[in-house]
This record gives sequence, C-alpha cells and structure tokens, in this order.
Amino acid sequence: MIVFEFLKNNLIRNCNITGCDFILINSICMYFIPCIISSMAVCKIFEKLLSVQPLGVIPALMKLMHLKPIAFLSDFKYALTWVTLIDGYKFCGLYMVIFYAALMNVSKDTIEAAYIDGCNWIQAYFFVKLPAIKNMFFVVLVILVNGCLKGFDVSYILTGGGPGNATELVATYMYKTAFSMSNFGYGSTLAVFILIESLIAVGIVKLIQKKFSD
Repeated sequence: MIVFEFLKNNLIRNCNITGCDFILINSICMYFIPCIISSMAVCKIFEKLLSVQPLGVIPALMKLMHLKPIAFLSDFKYALTWVTLIDGYKFCGLYMVIFYAALMNVSKDTIEAAYIDGCNWIQAYFFVKLPAIKNMFFVVLVILVNGCLKGFDVSYILTGGGPGNATELVATYMYKTAFSMSNFGYGSTLAVFILIESLIAVGIVKLIQKKFSD
C-alpha cells in the first residue's frame, strides 16, 4: 500500500499533460473521501458492490463474463482478503496526502542540482527524493502498523468476524468477549495485549528508523 501510494503521488505531482487537474481531483475523490466519511458508509457501499442477493456490481460483472458469482464476504477463502483490501482503501487518502506533502517539500534546488550533475529521473528519485522523505515513510509505517493491529470497524460491520472466525481480529474478539459474553476480565486483558503489541511494533519501527538514519 505504501509503495502504491508513493508511485501514484509521483504520477500526480509530475503530470504535465492536459487534464492533470482532472486526475488530481479524481484521485482526491477516490482516495481521500473514504477518510472523512464514516466506516459504516464505506462498508455499506462495498457491501452493496459485493452483494449476491440482490446482485451487486462485482458479481454482476462476473455473471457477464460467464463466471459464477461469488459471495466474497460469506466465503471463508475470500472474506479476510476483501476485509483487508477495504480497510486499506479506507486510509489510502491519508497516506496520499502525507506523501504528496512530503514530495512537495523536497527542495527544487537540490533536484535541479542533481540533474545538472548528470542524474536521470530514475536516479533522482532513488538517490535524491527518496532519501529526502525517508522519515515520512516511517511515519506512514507507524500509522499503518498500528492501524492493522487495532483494526475493528470494517471487520465488525462487514462480517462480524465471520464466516466462522475467518475475519476475527483481536479487537473484534476483545469486543465480543467483553460485551457479548460479559467476560470483562478477559476482555480487559485482550485490550492490554493490543496496547502492548502496538507499542512493541512501534518500537521495532523506531529501531529500524534509527538504523537507517545511522
């Protein structure tokens, strides 16, 4: 996801063709709007897109291609994949803005000096722009890792942790344990576990950042 957002922002930032504004506006609409609307709205949109009864857009396209429509959110093999993709898509806009702002703040004088010294555009990206925004990669990585470890809303709204326990996450299991089974002690333990694993993950990312900084 991080690589995809970085490449997309490079395309937007360096687009000098007619219609660049259209591409930028389209990107903002497609990728940033899910960040500012509720998780419930995003999940309901995808629920309708993936629905088999009534037939949603994606199963309808599969039917047009003479493929058997699949209830992705009810299939044990595909449910977790789709929940992961939808959860990732919901926050794409946030990473897009961070990378776009970072790229805009790279000194133009530094880039021009690199070109004067004989760099081509590929070398400029790998040896000038990437090192200049490497701290932003670690910021995004911290947000991404913590978001994954604390994921709850998309899984709970779309599948409720099902089918079976295919999309059960630690946060959804904690919620069910504490509020559905009224086992508040075990639920509190799971909440502390989420906190500890998030801190450990951030610590690992910071160690990696320190290594690269040295």
